[in-house]
Order: sequence, then C-alpha cells, then structure tokens
Amino acid sequence: IKQDGVVDVGRMLEGRSAGVNVQNLSGTFGTSPKITIRGGSSIFGDTKPLWVVDGAVQEEVVNLSFEQLASGDASTLISSAISGLNANDIESIEILKDASALSLYGARALNGAVIITTKSGKRNVKTQLSYQLEESVRMIPNYAQFDLMNSQETMSVYRELEQKGYLDPATYPAAQQGGAYHIMYRNTDTYNPATGRFLLQNSPEARNAFLRKYEYANTDWFKTLFRPSLTQNHTLSLSGGGENTTIYSSLGFFVDPGWTIADRVHRVTGNLKTTYNLSPKVKIGVLTQGSIRTQKAPGTYNRTANTVSGGYDRDFDINPFSYALNTSRALRPYGDDGKYEYYSYNYAPMNILNELANNYMDLNVLEYKIQGDLEIKLAKGLKYNFLGSVRHVKSSNEHSMRENSNVVGAYRANRTT
Repeated sequence: IKQDGVVDVGRMLEGRSAGVNVQNLSGTFGTSPKITIRGGSSIFGDTKPLWVVDGAVQEEVVNLSFEQLASGDASTLISSAISGLNANDIESIEILKDASALSLYGARALNGAVIITTKSGKRNVKTQLSYQLEESVRMIPNYAQFDLMNSQETMSVYRELEQKGYLDPATYPAAQQGGAYHIMYRNTDTYNPATGRFLLQNSPEARNAFLRKYEYANTDWFKTLFRPSLTQNHTLSLSGGGENTTIYSSLGFFVDPGWTIADRVHRVTGNLKTTYNLSPKVKIGVLTQGSIRTQKAPGTYNRTANTVSGGYDRDFDINPFSYALNTSRALRPYGDDGKYEYYSYNYAPMNILNELANNYMDLNVLEYKIQGDLEIKLAKGLKYNFLGSVRHVKSSNEHSMRENSNVVGAYRANRTT
C-alpha cells in the first residue's frame, strides 16, 4: 500500500482499497483528509474511522467535523492523528468495517477502523542497515485549468464601470478595496516636491497610458506565489534479531520547502521497536515512537458563516491558492521601479508578497509514544495479551502580524464604512 512520494499515511489509502473514499480537502501537510469506509454511517454525525497503530488507538489531537476540516482554519494543521508517523516504518495496513471493527474496538469503531502495523525485526537475522530517499516535485498550477478573465478583459469591465460613473475619482479612492484605478487616482493626487509635479498628470492621454500598463499586465499569480518545490523524505533504518530478541529502529527526516512561497515543513521521526522472548511461552515487546515538526503557513483567521449569502467569509484571507484564483490579473506584484506595488485592501496598502512575509504562522508539534505489550501462552489455543500505551502531543501555534502587514494597516485605518 506504500505510495512513493506520499508522506501522509491517510492519503496513501486513496484508490488502494475497495469501499474506501478519500477526499483531500487541503494539500497542506498535517491536515487530515476526509475518509469514509463503505459509505457513511450517519448523515449529520461524525463518520471518521478509528485509527489503530500497533494495537493502540491513535486519538486525534483535535476532533474536527468534516465541515471544519474543509474550513482552512489554523486548527486543521494538526487535525491528522497520524501525521507524526513515518510511512516508511509501516509494515501493513488493514481496514475493518461493520461487525469486525465493532467486535474489536467497540462503538468507537462504528465508522470502521484503519489498523496499522509498523515494521519489526526478524529473529535469527543479521543486523541490516538501510537508507531510503524519496524525492518528489509538485508542478505549478496554471490558469488553463480555470475559466478566468485575463487582464484585458478585466480592464474592459473596469472601463465600462468608469463610463457608468461607478469609479468616480471623488469617492473611489476612499473605498475599502481598490486596484488599478485606485493606484491611478492616488498618483494624480500625490504631489512630488522634488519634481514640482504630480506623480501622474491628470489628462486623458496620461491616464490611458497609465491604465494600459495594467491592461497588458496579465499577471500569472500562480507563477508568482507557487514554485516547483522538491520534497525529500530520508529514512535510515536498522533491523535484525538473535535467538530471543529482535530490534527495529529508524530515523526519518522529511523536508518540504513549500509548494507556495509561504509554506515550509520540517519533520523528524524516530522509532525503536524491540521484542524479547523470555521463554517459549512469554514474550515482551517495547515500542518507542516520536516526532518533531516545525511548520510555517500563511496567517489566517477562522472563517465565519455569512447568513445573507449562505456562504463563508474570512477576514484578511491570504491563502496563496485562493488569492491566485480570486485576484485580478490586471494587478501587478512589482511596479515600474522594480519595488512592491501596493493597492488598497481593507482601507490599507496591500501587496501579497509583502503580506506573506509579514503575516504568517509558526507551528511546532512534539509527539511521542511509549508502549509495552505482554503475551503469555496459557495453553494450546489460549493466550493472554496485555498492552499499555502512553502518548503525549504538545503543539503551539504563533500567529505573527508585523508592523508592515495589511492587518496592522487596516486596524490603524480604523474605518468600517
């Protein structure tokens, strides 16, 4: 079931087992996909399966509904119960549904269970040291996949709005949002003492020449905000065993420089699994797993429901994919002088490149698990098993909004209409 290049264990299930439906709600690392096994057991309730790793139930760090998983809120970054598990340490995955899952794990497995067994050492096998490297490249999205207006079509609509009086120079510069026309009106109203002139002459010829630059801009926001990043997953493992003991240990390092200029993920995983055969009838196993993840993501606020439109709104939404789809291609990231070009958003200057550098989240996740199991063969066909597991997860999320961000500028503007 292992898929090269797929780091998230939950996404490895996609298309690999009959009756298992996997929907990737977000491409961001750490977010859980929507998984249903042979149809949902509830219309409005939770239909997520139960995760079981080496016999112990793996609880989610935060319990989110499917609607919350699709929200894009910051809490979704830690929604996956198995984001700290190295896929290269997995020996097998078994999917249980209905009576088989209920009989083993009770009512919690009503929606099915995903049983994961990690690798173990083999008895009477020489110690083996192996190294595995997986590299994958993600391509940049392009506008050919979407039906959106180019900059010429956008400016023709703006021109029609101007002719109908909707972009009046007396009121439009004070609007909450403003693009090419806002920049033009700002320049015609800004006096430069060094030259003794306004930044833009207020004449039809000068205005038309100025707007022509935006008509031909046709900015590709996907190329501006995305990059064909190379992700790497390194795994160094040691396995072997003697007459009465077995051992498997691994050290993994995953690095993702980010599909967008605003993302970055580093994760280190460690695994140590030993088995001791004290006698032909008694066996003890000890498992220690841990992971450390540092992640950077664009700053975000929780979305809110819009009761008027029936949709959702999010203040200061700078998600790169959403921005590339919803921002006019007539806008430019850089001006004629090669510096950032700012338009108006929330009554404050806005440039997406500057905003992503000054409005971001730093996520840190520390996770470790210690597990022990005991097996005693009491008689032929009868044995006693005991398993105890302790798991600890500590996460912190720091949302930084620097002085030059649009968020701070909007609060400084202190305007609501």
